[in-house]
This record gives sequence, C-alpha cells and structure tokens, in this order.
Amino acid sequence: MSVKLDWRKNKDGTQTPFLIIYTNRKRSYKFLPDFKKQAVPPLDKTLGSEDLREFRILRQQIIDNNAEMARAAELARAKESNDIILGNNQIKESFAKGWAAAAWMQNYVDKYQSSDKRNMHGVLNHFKQFLEKKRLPHIRLSDLTIDLIEEFRSYLDTKCSYSGAGSYFARFKKMLKHAFKEKLLNNNLATAVPTKTNEPKIRDVLTPEEINALKETPIINDDIRRAFLLTCSVGLRWCDVKKLTWGNINTYNKKIVLLQSKTKKQVVFAVNDYHIELLGLPGKPGDLVFDLPSANGCNKTLQAWVDRAGIKKKITWHCGRHSVGTNLITKGVGVEVVSKILGHTSLKHTMKYIQISESLIRDALTKLNY
Repeated sequence: MSVKLDWRKNKDGTQTPFLIIYTNRKRSYKFLPDFKKQAVPPLDKTLGSEDLREFRILRQQIIDNNAEMARAAELARAKESNDIILGNNQIKESFAKGWAAAAWMQNYVDKYQSSDKRNMHGVLNHFKQFLEKKRLPHIRLSDLTIDLIEEFRSYLDTKCSYSGAGSYFARFKKMLKHAFKEKLLNNNLATAVPTKTNEPKIRDVLTPEEINALKETPIINDDIRRAFLLTCSVGLRWCDVKKLTWGNINTYNKKIVLLQSKTKKQVVFAVNDYHIELLGLPGKPGDLVFDLPSANGCNKTLQAWVDRAGIKKKITWHCGRHSVGTNLITKGVGVEVVSKILGHTSLKHTMKYIQISESLIRDALTKLNY
C-alpha cells in the first residue's frame, strides 16, 4: 500500500495536485482541487519603481500561497495514507497510543471544523518546531510529560507577541483534553498546566490623520485599499471582511448585516455614502464584495502601503479594527457603545482600547514644551 502525490499542469498555468493510491495491487486517483497552485507571473521590468515593488510583493504572495498549497497537499497525502492504514477513517485506541504526538495532533487538526482552525494549525506548527529543537520529533503521545508541556508554554512566550501565546496554548490544551477523553492519555495534562495571562502588549493603531494619509497614497491592489479603509471605519474583523458578500449589504437602508465568524453572533453595521463607495459596484447576493489574497499576503501589501505613506508603524489588518475602537474612545464615545459597535461579547475586550487611548494622550502631552 502506498499513496503518492503528483501535480497536473493545466493550460492556464495552474497546477492541480492529485494522489496516486496503490492498494491490493490496484491503482486509483484522487484529485485535490482545493490545493491548486496559481500561475506565477513573470517579472515585468518595464514597470516604474513603485509599481514594480508592489508587483514583486504580489508575485511573492502567489509564490508563498503556492508553497502553502503544496504543504496542504502533502498533509492530505499523509492523511489519506493514515486513513487507509487505520481502516474506515477510525483511529483505534491501541494503535493511536503508539502514534507520535505531532502525528496524532495533525490528524486531529485535519478533522477540526471550528472557525479557529487556522489557529489550531498555527499552534501545531509551533509544537512541531519545538519538538525538532528538543530533538523529540517522534515522541509518543503517551510519553508527553507535564515538564515538557510547561517548557512548550514558555517556548510560545518567546515566539508569540501580544496575547498570541496564551491563545495558542489554550488551543494546544484543547487537543490534550480531547486525547484524554479518547483514553489516549493516562492523565489529563490539559488541567495540570495553566494558561498564562500575560499583560497585553499595546498594538500600533492608526490615527484619523494617518488614515487620511493612506487615502492619499497609491496602492496597486484596490480591493485591499477599499477593504482596509472599510475596516478602519466600521471595525470589521479580517475573517468577516474576507467572506463579506453582497447578500450582507443593504444599500437601501445603508446597513451591513452579518453573522460574525468568531462570536457566531449577528451584528448590524450602519454605513454611510463613504462606506458604500468603498464597497464598490454591487454584485449578486452570493458574490464576494472584495477579492482578497491570504491574510499573510494582505498584511505584506498593507505594510508596504503604510511605509509608502510615511507612517512609521507596524500595521496588520487587525490594527484597523483596533484603530476604530481607540479613535472612538479618544473622541469620548462610551465603552458600552464601542463594545456594541465592534460586536464584543464582553466589556473586558473593549477595555484595552481605554489603555491604548490613554497611552496616546500621554504621548501627545509629552510633546508640549512648556
């Protein structure tokens, strides 16, 4: 029995992965269209320096995305191979106890269906890197110890900023809890090591003046421009603006109505003529409003745009949402109102904008020389 990965070259320059499966001396094929590689455009050196720079960024985004597709296709190959070995896609308890921890967790993440799957992939990648550094890449699930898990928690603190380490570790513990529930661990290691609650790092945010500077600065990808400026105006999360469709838009009543991916709660955003202009020409209800690349690709283009505008800050897409909360608080809008605008499930999420706003005020006051 074996499962091999290959790629079919298409006429449009794209490449579609497929599996060649050998079982019982028979060969079969399984195509994986979800992991198709895009065609990489050749460099156009006739472009001006600024356009060429943005072209290189967009080209690199395609290359990076293709690399992600290749890794995903390889994981699909490994999963297919494991499923055949295990039979009927069921992990037998006696066999699973002998699995490498990283391999079992990969199987868990592959089958994971919640909206935070991207974060589950993220902590799993960190765990694999940690095990490689410890020279324990094949440690069995049943051989994990409290000391090793505590060390991994500290490792995340060195690799992640803001609340990322705590968020990742909570998801890691979720996998441990599931393994214990499935009787693959003798002890519930998830409860043995608490998640740290670090003091959050203050993110960079954009002031109204800096947002206006961005409006006047050219960018090669107009969808990124319009989508980010909309985020800076109404506070949409990346995951929501990425999936925003014309079915969510009511231009007559000037509203955006959507079910938030993170909280699973419906929110209504009141929009004005400026927001409607950013949305662009209406399409069919199921059509996406913005054609956006991956989160990583958007953030690279966004940072280049910010740099070109002369803004000396590290800005990611989520900073746009933070900017809305901070600017509203700075303008004197109440915490409860800001919380409702941003669709927070608790005021504790909104309170951090008070900290950021106070920090900005202190910085402004220090500029007075009398």
